[in-house]
Amino acid sequence: MATTRKPERRKVEKGKAEKPKPRKAGKRTAGSGKSPVATSASPKKSIGVGRPLVADRPRATGTGNDIATQVADQRRRLDDLDRRIIDLIVERAAVVRAVARVKRTVAMDIIDVARETEIVELLRERAAGRLPEDELDNFIDALRELMQGVAMEREH
Repeated sequence: MATTRKPERRKVEKGKAEKPKPRKAGKRTAGSGKSPVATSASPKKSIGVGRPLVADRPRATGTGNDIATQVADQRRRLDDLDRRIIDLIVERAAVVRAVARVKRTVAMDIIDVARETEIVELLRERAAGRLPEDELDNFIDALRELMQGVAMEREH
């Protein structure tokens, strides 16, 4: 875990305020509150955080207004996709709750590790070659943890 650097305090004469020493210019880190600078030995690989590397960015063509319109259109499309993704996750959670409710009535284990493994493999196969594996695994783990939490909720 990154630690936040505290400004040094020096003794000052009474009534005079002292400014902290300025930080030296250098590499930005995760703990600095700013995104790290993207660098890579491979010019075709992005780090998945912040802006992609220059080689990964498509080249814009046209006038400034055309580009602004293209960006705005794509952002609207992303906003729509995000809404649909959240709606699907909420729908999935409702089904998970229903399955958990049935399992409770017959005293079955709520979490089925074999079924989870099967789902993870199906998701990996579906995305194979289309998404970076490490980031996909992080997403699948987060979804699995979210759904486990939903399944373990007690009905009110």
